[in-house]
Amino acid sequence: MSLINISEHAHDLVGRAAHPTMASWPRLVMLARLLAKLRLHWMTLFAATSPLMLGLGCIPSFPPCECQKSFPDFELLDRSEPCVDFGSSDDETGAEDESDSGGEASGECGYPAGPYGFSSGEVFENLELFDCMGEPVQIADYLPQADKPAVLTRGVVFGLGAVWCDPCRMEGEEWAAELVDEWSSQGIQFIQALDEGAAGSSMTPEICAGWSAEVVDDKFPILYTPDQGALRAKIELTPAEPIPFTLVFDANANVVFRRTGSIVDQELLEIQLETVINNPYGDI
Repeated sequence: MSLINISEHAHDLVGRAAHPTMASWPRLVMLARLLAKLRLHWMTLFAATSPLMLGLGCIPSFPPCECQKSFPDFELLDRSEPCVDFGSSDDETGAEDESDSGGEASGECGYPAGPYGFSSGEVFENLELFDCMGEPVQIADYLPQADKPAVLTRGVVFGLGAVWCDPCRMEGEEWAAELVDEWSSQGIQFIQALDEGAAGSSMTPEICAGWSAEVVDDKFPILYTPDQGALRAKIELTPAEPIPFTLVFDANANVVFRRTGSIVDQELLEIQLETVINNPYGDI
């Protein structure tokens, strides 16, 4: 008996059993047997189609669903502006001027087009900084590139601080202890940049390395500029805006969150991280 016939027969018996003059014990027994057969047919059908559903990668629907492409999708990533090829430099600290592009354009790397800014809704500028080895780096190095398949960054948490700033130190410690291990595996890159050592002093590779080891346990990149206060002056929206600065931007460098002057509440920050994980490309 087919699944359709069983269903129709069961429906007829239910109607008869519900009628007070037609209900009988034999009919109820037959109804129970038919329902058992119906259940067995549905279980068999489900078992036969489950592998097919899993193999398709998404549950069949009507109209058919469009399964999500793997990340990154370079059709959705803006890499129209060339990155900077720093080339060789005699000055390991880059003290000459890291803010202005001193290198040549690189055809292997791209960055989203501007205009650039540091407020929510703007495109985060491709800053040129230095790592704790004194080597020049740029923000583009931490975003997905066609020639860097291992970089799967969906979003960046960027913090700006100074060595003398206690909240900046506490922020770095909190990121290292409570956030990096969980969120880095989901495509979140943490970066902390420093533009001032002890009050009145410039950053050096040695100070940078000490902060990285002591404050963040070398869990994420610490960057710096030797030009004291330059990065703060570039990113601040009002004069003498208090640090730390905390910004979150997606894989297209769209700034989705900005907070200054205090450590961001962890739950609030995690909401922003969920945003860029679920939508790493922004409004395109």
